[in-house]
Amino acid sequence: MHISQIIHIGSRKRILSEDILYLQSDLNYTKVYTINGKMHLVSTTLKTIEARLSSSAHFLRINRGLVVNSNHIKSFNKKTLTIANIELNISRRRLSDMQNYGF
Repeated sequence: MHISQIIHIGSRKRILSEDILYLQSDLNYTKVYTINGKMHLVSTTLKTIEARLSSSAHFLRINRGLVVNSNHIKSFNKKTLTIANIELNISRRRLSDMQNYGF
């Protein structure tokens, strides 16, 4: 059972951690993609939001600009993973992290 927590993602935005599919870096902004199909653009860096999610062990950085919620991964191979019918690239450097996590 995963315990959801409310994450502060922007100046006035809060979201349940279980509702996040993945986070994508966009310079000093972060795009937060959620299970309801919405994208929230927040003026907070990916590094900052990732630190706020650190107590949620099910979030993984798969490359320099993406952090994914492992609870929503549908498939995985050595180069990509699929979340909500979206293929995301895994860097070679982060592949061992994914394998150590159990994928």
